[in-house]
Amino acid sequence: MTSLVMLCDTGSASTARMVRRGIPDMRFINRKLPITDVARRLDLRLDGARKIHCWHPERHQNGDRTASVGIRTTNNTVKCFGCDSKPMGPIDLVMDVHAMDSPADAAIWIAERFSVPSIPARKHLDGSVRGMRVGYEQGLGLLIRSGLWSRLSEATKAIAPILLELAEKEQPHHEVLQVRISYRAITRHSGIQSPNAVRKALLELSELGFLRLPDPAVPRLLADRATATYTLTPLSNELQELAQASARQSQQEIAAEVELRARKRRERMRKLREEK
Repeated sequence: MTSLVMLCDTGSASTARMVRRGIPDMRFINRKLPITDVARRLDLRLDGARKIHCWHPERHQNGDRTASVGIRTTNNTVKCFGCDSKPMGPIDLVMDVHAMDSPADAAIWIAERFSVPSIPARKHLDGSVRGMRVGYEQGLGLLIRSGLWSRLSEATKAIAPILLELAEKEQPHHEVLQVRISYRAITRHSGIQSPNAVRKALLELSELGFLRLPDPAVPRLLADRATATYTLTPLSNELQELAQASARQSQQEIAAEVELRARKRRERMRKLREEK
């Protein structure tokens, strides 16, 4: 394990324990550690690769016999559509399942069970994402301002601007756009040569709520070769929800790092007092 951190007790009798090898990288946890792996370590009941049974069955009329929690692999979050919860990354998921108040404690719980790199002693998480100016976003603005853009694949980053540039609004001053285009044209304009990479990029944008794919009844091979219509929704409610969650997640990661560094300083001071 790259970084091993001992879980700090919380509550009125809180006792800070020593962080043995630095601060766990919360950004790595939220972006690189598959949330399905975290769900398994939490002993949650998965239904295939895309669904989880809700860990709050009391909030569901049927105890969530049919799994209501969707897994978004593109941005590593889960969301319960039965509880109508907010999107949750690995740290939020651990906090919710174990009823924790502190993101730092959730990060420690994860770092004890997975190989999580440490943040170097003199390095801090970048705090450039400080919130959202709701209502000012246009085009790719929501993806960029929220920090979601940095988490997209290179193919998706190349294709999204092309679709926006070639799209036409359904009506004047309307926020829904449509673009009729073939895979061959997407390849020519974006420089992404692999049809499989194009397909994955379109699926990623669809999962984020940035676009709606053509009728799924159209055979896949035909859709690859023929012109199809894609509906772009760069300001959809689903994307706005994910964008807000991503911005909040970045702020949460920085706050958790600050808290863990403070705990580490307090522990050093306590040991120094004991040695005197």
